[in-house]
Amino acid sequence: MAPLRLRHRPYQQHNLIGDPRTTDTQAACAAHLHQRLAAVGDEFLPDGAYAKRWGYPVGPGGTLSTRG
Repeated sequence: MAPLRLRHRPYQQHNLIGDPRTTDTQAACAAHLHQRLAAVGDEFLPDGAYAKRWGYPVGPGGTLSTRG
């Protein structure tokens, strides 16, 4: 499958992650996310933790196996 081109994603024109000008905004967003996750009891674990917890078979590349 060919990658999506910018013209198909008009609102994703410039990635600001890591841009020093947006550090305060990124920190505020991260704090808000963690506050909301805590409020609803979501641990927000790394992806592999959920596969392990629920016993899903994981393939050699760390992806979920479709052949269980």
